[in-house]
Amino acid sequence: MKINLKTYILLSFLAILILLIGSLGAVTFYLSDKHFDDYVAEKYQDKLTDYAAEIELTFDTQTAVWSEEDLLTLSQQMNKEDLQFIVYDAEDVVIWNSSTDRGNGHMNGSGHNKRLHGSPNHGMSKLDETAENFREQQLSLSSNDTPIGSVLFQYYEDSLYNEQDQKFAEDIKKSLVIIFVLSLPAAFLFAVFLAKHISRPIAHTTVLTQKMADGNFDERLGYKTRVTELNELTEALNKLSAILSQQEQYRKQMSTDIAHEIRTPLTTLQGSLEAMADGIWEITPERLLLCREEVTRLTRLVRDIDNMGELEKNEDTLIIERFNFKDLVSKVATNFSHKFIEKKIDFQMIGPDVQIEGDQDKLQQVLTNLMANSLNFSKKNGKIICQWQIKKDDLIITFADEGMGIPENDLPRIFERLYRSDVSRSRDSGGQGVGLYIVKSIVTAHQGEIAVQSQLGKGTKFTITLPLRHI
Repeated sequence: MKINLKTYILLSFLAILILLIGSLGAVTFYLSDKHFDDYVAEKYQDKLTDYAAEIELTFDTQTAVWSEEDLLTLSQQMNKEDLQFIVYDAEDVVIWNSSTDRGNGHMNGSGHNKRLHGSPNHGMSKLDETAENFREQQLSLSSNDTPIGSVLFQYYEDSLYNEQDQKFAEDIKKSLVIIFVLSLPAAFLFAVFLAKHISRPIAHTTVLTQKMADGNFDERLGYKTRVTELNELTEALNKLSAILSQQEQYRKQMSTDIAHEIRTPLTTLQGSLEAMADGIWEITPERLLLCREEVTRLTRLVRDIDNMGELEKNEDTLIIERFNFKDLVSKVATNFSHKFIEKKIDFQMIGPDVQIEGDQDKLQQVLTNLMANSLNFSKKNGKIICQWQIKKDDLIITFADEGMGIPENDLPRIFERLYRSDVSRSRDSGGQGVGLYIVKSIVTAHQGEIAVQSQLGKGTKFTITLPLRHI
């Protein structure tokens, strides 16, 4: 049978609390009973010691005679308390037995075997020495620090407790039972509180995850507790929900961007081909060149998306080799020389000959994408500067242009795949929002870093930090 988390926690805590209360109750009951028994036994021991002192007073040290009258009085007094005693002299001869209220003829201590005058037996029946609760205790007797004999007390263990003692012991037991009974509802309420306190944020978490599973990523958890782990779980889920919401927006934006990038050349291509097929347009080399440019645009878009997928799949696969970085920059610049001439761009590369370890093909793609990005957003008669320098064990590379710049709120997202700022969404700027994502991925794979600074209308500067040696 399945139960919900709140019930499970409630039953678990309740079982633990009942077990704990029961254990504490049993231990408390046992210890209180034991300590009370020890207290009563100690008190009874003091009583026996006092009686032994009174028995010592019945002995006359000058005449060495025991007082029959005093012993008889003590016998009658102790018999009322279910206590009997036997007095022995220094030679371990019985002088007095309270169960018979008689001596043995040695009361005068003279050794004449004089018997006590026959007196009635005011004692009680002799205690049953075979009884399970029968107890004996012998104490020494002395007078003026001189041993005069001993006394053997006989009693039943039950006689240790008087009515007040028994009532007190019963009251303690009743109090413990009442405490245990009252603790049960208190334990239940405490268990309910804990179960509710622990299960509530988890229940909220379950609701949130169900909504996330249904595609709703806008919900957030605002519930806070004093439990660190539960708060961390809440924060982690809120963060996950925010990331998924952002990814969902990226996905929708990516779909829109891809559709836009494909639709534009297809529409142009379709219109041109239909016009030429219907005889509206004459088939000329210029119109065929236009169609080829649109096909090239589509091909480039598909290639960039394919490169992005390959990069994600093999982002950790690098072919490391040692090469001259300046030569690589020159090679890339040569490939763009016609673009520089077309837009009258003043391209400058400033830096020393330096050997670097890395994947030359992928780093060429980084330079190519940054160069294309600067060209796409630079106006005619602009300037692009590629500069590098060695700083400790790193190569610092900067790409700076005098283009239109990037809005400040777009800067944190320009390295996301298929993301384009609003100023780059016109068809004239050309990009598909893939190039900078690829740049970021390749630089990261080389254990490097990339940063960007930009101002609208003034230009953009990319700064790349790469280790000279690949570890």
